[in-house]
Amino acid sequence: MSNVALLHAQALHLSLSNSQEAPAATSDIALALEQAPAPALDEAWSVARTRAVVEALITDCVGAISMVEIGPAAKVRESAMRTVSGVAASYASAGQHVASKTISTLKKLTQAQLETMRLSEAEVRRANQVCYAAGKVWSAATGSGAPSEVAALRSKVEDKHLRLSRFTEANLERMLLGGQMFNALRKAINAAGGRTKLEVKSAASARRRCAEDFFEASPLPRQLGIRVSDLDVYIRSGFGEDKAGWQRVALGNAASGEANDELGARIQGAAEGEGGWQLPRIDIGNAVEAALEESALASDLDILQAAITIHSQGGRQAYRDRAEGYFRDLRARREAGDPWSFPGA
Repeated sequence: MSNVALLHAQALHLSLSNSQEAPAATSDIALALEQAPAPALDEAWSVARTRAVVEALITDCVGAISMVEIGPAAKVRESAMRTVSGVAASYASAGQHVASKTISTLKKLTQAQLETMRLSEAEVRRANQVCYAAGKVWSAATGSGAPSEVAALRSKVEDKHLRLSRFTEANLERMLLGGQMFNALRKAINAAGGRTKLEVKSAASARRRCAEDFFEASPLPRQLGIRVSDLDVYIRSGFGEDKAGWQRVALGNAASGEANDELGARIQGAAEGEGGWQLPRIDIGNAVEAALEESALASDLDILQAAITIHSQGGRQAYRDRAEGYFRDLRARREAGDPWSFPGA
């Protein structure tokens, strides 16, 4: 039996004892447990973690996963990439929360938690409807064979989606210009060998050349405020960033007949709360708790990976590897007496 397990056994024995010395002895054992070395990061625990240990694990998991999104300096800001929508795809969140991800996180929260963010369950449902409808309109405006006129777009999309999306006439006109650019860019990507060929790291030069050639050949990027660096990302990763930007626009627009509609501002406030750490802290923290509930004695690394699966709907291997690297650094800092904490905490 390990020393830690032995201490737990002694604590259990004393808790069942009627001895007058039991409380003091139990306190001594609790202190010894707190000071006992934890197992290696890849080793399973022999006893359940204390609450303090769980809280520290949550903090380091939040830090590691967030650093994959915003870098090791943990500087929270909106995504730097430009979109046709004119706004950044993500809010200023440590988790780089886009509108849809923000709403997915909010849907998991209790009414009491939502009230601290000045939101209700009904408002979150409404925001979800807006984002869904905006996505439908965006797909029709930017997909292959998209129309070039707003009237044609309106005939292609269900009235309820147009209404719920809150898009203005000017929004739709600009979105259609974006659709023209994306369809032309698709042809350029295919002519350069296809996205599968261009998305890999070793194809960085070819991808950049494709972006530069397209920027020079088409007037649309300049007209829409799109840079070569933005085109590079679109070539590598697809056009989802633009969709996310338009969903932010939709939420920020007022619903018809509601001049004082604050839904978009409240969703943004939730995403950017606590300096941008509010939702990552809650979302990743809940993922760690769920992983521990599933396997209380799993190693720290197993808990991190399980949390990534829950938080990121899987997570690519490169994402997982980077998170593990940051996690090892943060655990080493904690072991050395210099634990990482949320900026501003």
